[in-house]
Amino acid sequence: MRLTDLTTLRQRNNESVPNFIQRFRDVRSRCFSVSLSDGQLAELAFQGLLPVIKEKFSSEEFKILTHLVQRISAHESRFHDICRDRYQKRVANV
Repeated sequence: MRLTDLTTLRQRNNESVPNFIQRFRDVRSRCFSVSLSDGQLAELAFQGLLPVIKEKFSSEEFKILTHLVQRISAHESRFHDICRDRYQKRVANV
């Protein structure tokens, strides 16, 4: 495995951020010759996220992967909760 394997890794449309980061970490663990700082790894992982997520968090700087996962997962769960609540309210009105 090489650095290009990390740079070409992309989040799938139906993949959660924690699952993508886990897949990223798995690929990273197989890149024995790649030496990157935590900040560089977080930036590579961020670049692999879906465009809508990258746009939302483009102004933030993530120093480690864990911070990236925590911050974006919190947003993701709030977004799913809001969507679920809206859907349930619509169904209740029918």
